[in-house]
Amino acid sequence: MNNHATIINVVTLLFLLIWGAYERVSAIRKEKIHAGSENRDSYSLIIFYSTIFLGYGIGIPVSFAGYGKIEALFPYISLAGFLVIATGLSIRLMAIRTLAEHFTYTVKIIDNHQLITSGIYKYIRHPSYLGQSLIFLGCGLAFANWLSIVFLFLPNFLAALYRISIEEKVLINHFNDQYLEYMERTKLLVPWIY
Repeated sequence: MNNHATIINVVTLLFLLIWGAYERVSAIRKEKIHAGSENRDSYSLIIFYSTIFLGYGIGIPVSFAGYGKIEALFPYISLAGFLVIATGLSIRLMAIRTLAEHFTYTVKIIDNHQLITSGIYKYIRHPSYLGQSLIFLGCGLAFANWLSIVFLFLPNFLAALYRISIEEKVLINHFNDQYLEYMERTKLLVPWIY
C-alpha cells in the first residue's frame, strides 16, 4: 500500500470512528428524552448495530491489509467515495434536523407524534436510511476496496430495508389513512425511482 492509500485509509477510518461516536452519543441522548415511549423496534436496532460491527470488524481491516484493493481506479474511486460520504452525511443530517424531536433511534411513537411530510420528506419517506447507506457505501469506495464496500454497505443496507418494513407498519398503524396517502405520493428511498 502506497503512502496516499494509507493516508486515505486513515482519514476514512477517523471519519468512521468520529461519526460512529457522534451517532452513538446522539442515540443515548434521544433514548433518555423518549424513555417513556413504547419501543416497537422488534430487535431491528440490534440487527443494525450488528451489521455496523460487522462492517467495522471486517470492512476496515481488509482495507488496511490490502485484500480486495481496487488498484485500477485509485485515487479517483476514493475521491468519488468522499463525495458519496458528503452526500450521505448531508442527507442524513437534513433528515434528522427536519424530524427534530420526532427523530428517534428506536422505532417508537412519541407523545404528540406528528407525520412530517416537509423538506426532504416531501420526496422520500426514509432519507436518514438513505443517508446512512450512502455513508457506508462512500467509505467502502474511499477505501478503494471491494471487500470494504461489501462488508460496510451491503449488510447495513439490508438491515435498513428490514427496519424500514417495521417502521412502515408502526406508522401505518398509528397514522392509518394519512400515512397510506403519504406512501402513495412518495418513494421509499430514492426520489421518483424507489
